[in-house]
Amino acid sequence: MSKSYAPPQDPASQSNYRSISILHAHLDWNIHWDRKTISGSVSHTLQAHEDGVSEVILDTSFLSIKQVSIFDPKATHSDPLKIHLGERHPVLGSALTITLPRTLANGQQVTLKIEYSTTADCTALGWLEPSQTASGNHPFLYSQCQAIHARSLLPVQDTPSVKLTYTAVAHSYLPVLFSGRKATPSSKIDSCIKKDELKEWKFEQPVKIPSYLIAIAAGELVYREMGHRTGVWADPATIDMAYEEFASSTERFVATAEKIVGVDYDWGSYDVLVLPPSFPYGGMENSNLTFLTPSLLTGDKSLVDVVAHEISHSWFGNNVGCANWGSFWLNEGWTTYLERLILREIHSDAERYFSYIIGRKALGDALQEFKDKPKFQQLEIQYEFGEDPDLAFSSVPYDSGVPLSDCFMSALAS
Repeated sequence: MSKSYAPPQDPASQSNYRSISILHAHLDWNIHWDRKTISGSVSHTLQAHEDGVSEVILDTSFLSIKQVSIFDPKATHSDPLKIHLGERHPVLGSALTITLPRTLANGQQVTLKIEYSTTADCTALGWLEPSQTASGNHPFLYSQCQAIHARSLLPVQDTPSVKLTYTAVAHSYLPVLFSGRKATPSSKIDSCIKKDELKEWKFEQPVKIPSYLIAIAAGELVYREMGHRTGVWADPATIDMAYEEFASSTERFVATAEKIVGVDYDWGSYDVLVLPPSFPYGGMENSNLTFLTPSLLTGDKSLVDVVAHEISHSWFGNNVGCANWGSFWLNEGWTTYLERLILREIHSDAERYFSYIIGRKALGDALQEFKDKPKFQQLEIQYEFGEDPDLAFSSVPYDSGVPLSDCFMSALAS
């Protein structure tokens, strides 16, 4: 008789997700451009995985928690629940313990509404002045939650072991995007900006995702359709160049990935967002909305293959991925493997192998960088409780993971 495998507790989370976990989150946010904070609420629907669950423990970091109550859309008033915000851990933040009014049996659900706001110390959000944008007219906001910064944006079980759906509504005079499907038409998002006119921006994510893929961007943004399911968002001063750079390749990348994997793209739309220059990554695979650096806008399309990598995450990482950050290679190794198959299909075998040569050089540099920290040279990292997974970020999970993926596929083919 076979036994199911349960991965160990994620050492980067203080939440009790093995006892009770989030199924769905509803975000109701107000963006305060003057104070550079987000306030509002998140309503979590959770399900117990054992009998006798009496509390919910969520990850938080630098959040101001106002109140927690049982969410009941029919009630006019709900008494606040007993909560305790633990002492701050320098890496993991402060555990938020919520005492339930009654114990839950295995399979029972409860919805908790948490009213809170971010603070000036939030590590998930970047707030830019108008002068830091291409058009120079309005401020800009973006998030970066990977690896463990979602807890600085909302109280959540901040671990890839938990996947949830979410809906979101944001109130802002500037257009807002989330990592989901637009419930607000693109034509409205493109509409005229009036600082004294607060608007609602609605999105939904019906596919289950880990917390690090919850993302928001807001600012002076316009949209250009590239294909029947692909589009590009950018600052008005950048949109023409962004469209010219990505329009001829993005839909082709999605279709080629579908052909190779044999599984349809499951997310509906695929858009890319070109951010201001201070965005710290080449690309981030936020579901439905890949964040890209403007440094990819070369004018000759020589760097558009970065999009092939981010699209590949739609199957590896965003769909099937690691349960904790020690197995990050499952996300990046398989994604890089698929990316290079896309390059072979679209360009040539030589292009794929050249990518391997570049990757091997990057891997050698990473191994040298961590020569005094051999644990971070390993493909599978055994993190200690409270150890920051960002410290080990390197080419190792990408370029050491690809050969293992090759071995698996060769074995299956033989």
